[in-house]
Amino acid sequence: MKEKRWLGALAAVMLLLLPTSVSAAVTVDDQGEFFSAEEVEKLETEYNETEFDYYVRTIPSLSGESIGEASETLFEDVKGDGFDAAILIAVEESEIHMNVGPGTAIDRAIAQLSNSDPFGRLLDETFVQAAGDGRFGDGIADLVLKVEELGSVEPDAEDSSAEDLAAVPSAPVAPGNPNSTSPLLLLAFLILAVLAARIVYLLGQVKKVAKRLEALVQRQKGLLSNVLEPYQQSLERSEISKGLTKERFQALHEQLSILLTNAKEQEQTLTAMKESVKKRKYAIAFKQIGSFAIFSGKQGKTTSLGKLEQEASRFEKGSKEQETMLAGLKDELEQLTAKELETSREIKALQEAATQAETKLEQLQQETELAFPAMKQHIDQALLLLNQAVQLDDAFDFAAASELLPNLKPKWQEIASDLATLEALLTSKETMTADIDQTEEEIRHYTARENLKLADEDPYALLDEARERFVTFSESVAEGRVSHAKAEQARISDLAGEAKRRVETLVTYRDQTAIDHRKITDGILPFQNLERAFERELEQLRSSYAEHHWHYLQERFSRMQELISLIEEKLPLIAKLIDPDEQQYKQGRAEMNHLLEMFQFIEQLHADCFTAYEGLEEQRIRLTDSIASLKKRLSGMEEMATRHRLPVQRYSFEQLRQGIEHLQVDVEQKPLDVTLVAGQFAEEQQRMEQLDELLQTLLRDKQRAEREWQELRSAYQQADRRLGIGFGTGAYQNRFRACEGLIIQYINDGQYAEALSEVAIGRRIVEEMREEERRIARERQRRAAQQAARAAAQRNRHNSGGGGGFGGFGGGSRGGGSGFGGGSRGGGSSFGSRGGGSGFGSRGGGRKF
Repeated sequence: MKEKRWLGALAAVMLLLLPTSVSAAVTVDDQGEFFSAEEVEKLETEYNETEFDYYVRTIPSLSGESIGEASETLFEDVKGDGFDAAILIAVEESEIHMNVGPGTAIDRAIAQLSNSDPFGRLLDETFVQAAGDGRFGDGIADLVLKVEELGSVEPDAEDSSAEDLAAVPSAPVAPGNPNSTSPLLLLAFLILAVLAARIVYLLGQVKKVAKRLEALVQRQKGLLSNVLEPYQQSLERSEISKGLTKERFQALHEQLSILLTNAKEQEQTLTAMKESVKKRKYAIAFKQIGSFAIFSGKQGKTTSLGKLEQEASRFEKGSKEQETMLAGLKDELEQLTAKELETSREIKALQEAATQAETKLEQLQQETELAFPAMKQHIDQALLLLNQAVQLDDAFDFAAASELLPNLKPKWQEIASDLATLEALLTSKETMTADIDQTEEEIRHYTARENLKLADEDPYALLDEARERFVTFSESVAEGRVSHAKAEQARISDLAGEAKRRVETLVTYRDQTAIDHRKITDGILPFQNLERAFERELEQLRSSYAEHHWHYLQERFSRMQELISLIEEKLPLIAKLIDPDEQQYKQGRAEMNHLLEMFQFIEQLHADCFTAYEGLEEQRIRLTDSIASLKKRLSGMEEMATRHRLPVQRYSFEQLRQGIEHLQVDVEQKPLDVTLVAGQFAEEQQRMEQLDELLQTLLRDKQRAEREWQELRSAYQQADRRLGIGFGTGAYQNRFRACEGLIIQYINDGQYAEALSEVAIGRRIVEEMREEERRIARERQRRAAQQAARAAAQRNRHNSGGGGGFGGFGGGSRGGGSGFGGGSRGGGSSFGSRGGGSGFGSRGGGRKF
């Protein structure tokens, strides 16, 4: 009875400690986007009941790493999750590599292919061959099917398999033999060893959590010590400050007080947790064992140890947030303290500026005996605001004082600038009247030298206005209105300059008008008496070109003659206006500008009247060349359609050719309507573009149909070779030959859309052949598995001896051997590789594709 209870307890522990089995499948991790979504779904759904587990990963590039090393690393990562094989595909390098565990069932199955390079041969016969056709998903499927087929026909091991050993009845142990060793004791010893290792591991985890809590406690103590200094500083500043400054320091002190309280509470909580973990570490570890369960290698429930780790993480996050908050509050405190010093310095600088301004104003008042009331009022207003800031600063309310500074600084800068400007105005005032008189004297000398009467200009009126404004300027300076005085000074300067400029402009008008008068007098001569020349031009146009090309020229020629007559009338009037006795230079310049515009228009009208024939001739020559080029292009298009046997009606080319020949005749007729022929040419050119677009479309359709047909034929030939000769292959061949005949006929007849439809049908035939090939492979695998099962059953029925398996003792009616670790295959293992693969703990090989 006790033995049964002991067995039950051991079985329960084993169920808790050993992971449950999972069904074998293919898992695809397509990081390199190598497969289509359909291929991934097909691999993971259709092959979810395979004997072995396969992990397939694609990567964009190896980045200089050996694919053998990368595949070995991948296998080491996934074998703990129960995968029997790892397959790595590097997209950029076009390499594939497969790794399995040495001495495993899948390794023994693949080893049947070759003694030297079984993995390379496996990849060559499956994936590489399919990859050559672009069927990468089928390649992985072929590889899996091949391995499954080899696994089902794996040769018998030298020793019995685990299933065989389980089928052989164990030799009974004599109960009275004290020297015999019970398998139950060995199993108990193994379980106890596992439990001991688990306890040591959990104690280590608890110790790790305790260290983490200790570090958090020390971190929290450091935070508390860092909070105390700014806390005390903000309290002291709030007690001695007043007004707005006091409010800000109090608000900062309250935030630091809350932070200090929270930090202290968290430090106490962490300390209590740390002490509890130290006292209860064994209880926590054993409680962890009691709640431990493994399902597919994962922990089922959150245990007390897990909760401790979560709490530690939560407090660690809280400490980080408190440290961040403290850093922000310290920065704010430092800024407030620095602001106090900065405000005091700025107020002191403004006081110095105010003293300098008052001193400067008093100096100007003494030197000029003027009161400058407006400037004095400006300074008094600024002093009032400055005194308010000084009072606030003296009362330890630097925050309120600081808010006044943005308005005070520009005021005192403006005052300093106005005082400097006022001093400059006082200096310039002494010479302004003399400057006006000097300008008047210069004008008098200039008019005398140039013999000007100033008939249409009065520069002296501008100078009189400048003298009147000088009085207003002097009054503004005396009152201290700097901006108004500065504006009056600028206006006085402008009036004096304008008076001088106007006199100089009169001389410019006089000289330039005289030059233009001579230019037009000489330039108008070639445009006179052109009636007979214009008649000859019209006669050429009448005989060569349609009337609408030149009917408007008579009107333009008449307009040109009218303008010439008007210019001939105006020239004497302008000569009189610029005569030294008249000196109406301003009016003369205006009349001359009008004449220059008319003369420019006359030149344009002359060009229109006497270059029309030449321009039409150039258009006719270009049109003739374009028609010839169009005809040559048509011949090239017709030759291309014939060479490629495109389904285009010959009537289209003939109609275009006739239209072009009519154009060639029309362009040589006289009188020629260039506009009409050009329009007809544009229509023919558009029709040719449409025909060319049709030809290019047909050519692309034909090339596409031919290309897809060639791809289909190549795929069919490969599928036919792989399927071989057997029952049903003749039906595929007959169907494909019928499809082939229709495709060729449609391409020759120019029915490219129908040809592509037949290509799609042919692809379905090829896909059916590939599916038939995979079905045959699966059927072959199923039969091999059945044969292996029957062979194993026969061995079990006829086997009268026995051998020990892993960790067991065996025996039979004829006797047998026994031993720990028996039942393994003969042969050695190494750290090397098969088929080009290398690495610690796995075998593998690879290929480029």
